[in-house]
Amino acid sequence: LALLAFLSVSGAEGGQIDGLELVLKDDQDSFELGQPIELRIEYENHGSKAFFVERPGYSHTKGLKLKAKRGECRYESSFLHSSAPIEYQRFAYIPLFVGDRFVTTLPQFNDLLGVKLMDLRVPGTYQLRAILKSEGQRVEGFVGPIWRGTVESEPFSITIVEPSEETLARWTTRLR
Repeated sequence: LALLAFLSVSGAEGGQIDGLELVLKDDQDSFELGQPIELRIEYENHGSKAFFVERPGYSHTKGLKLKAKRGECRYESSFLHSSAPIEYQRFAYIPLFVGDRFVTTLPQFNDLLGVKLMDLRVPGTYQLRAILKSEGQRVEGFVGPIWRGTVESEPFSITIVEPSEETLARWTTRLR
């Protein structure tokens, strides 16, 4: 099962900002408590001209943020960014020609021993969404036009269920 989230912003038509569309995917919609969740994200240029977008994890402005909601409880990650030296910034931009798509995997979250990007520790149904924010001047030249703006995905649902006996045994062993 693929979960799709198309970006939308208040007042924007068609869920696109200057031609950029973002899709979040996962092959499943139900996870055991403590089971790592690994989302894939696709950037796609539906505009009429090429541009560059900042790769997740390289942004020095804002970048990509994940949010989750379960009932009245709210969870959110910090913006995904790095403190890479300036000489590595050439790797920070992804060229997207008209019709191009770039797919990458986000860091796992919800793993008991893994990255603490976002912890969803209570069984239930969560509404997940992504926010992509790129700030700064519209730069032409060195890497071409850099896409700037803020977009937010439509929410989609995942369910966290109680862990199985097998999963509990595996985690108990790992925690020793």
